Amino acid sequence: MTMTLEEWRRIMGAGNVDQGNARRSSKKKNSGHTCMARTRSGTPCKRMSRYTSGRCALHGGLSTGPKTPQGKERSSRNGPNGRRGNQTP
Repeated sequence: MTMTLEEWRRIMGAGNVDQGNARRSSKKKNSGHTCMARTRSGTPCKRMSRYTSGRCALHGGLSTGPKTPQGKERSSRNGPNGRRGNQTP
């Protein structure tokens, strides 16, 4: 059974302009959020946020790891235990 172009448009809603605009706006809305942290110049950051915190990697993304010798030593003691082992303060 073949379908005419008009039948296909009616079924798919291709002729409905409002529905098409709604689809476009929802894609735009859900495509990602900007970081919006304040930069040094006072303007909001325009980078896309990737983390659940809503910030980009420059303004509160994932940890970069321990930097001090004490932090590195503490991290090496906690590493073999995993998350369930005894955590050091």
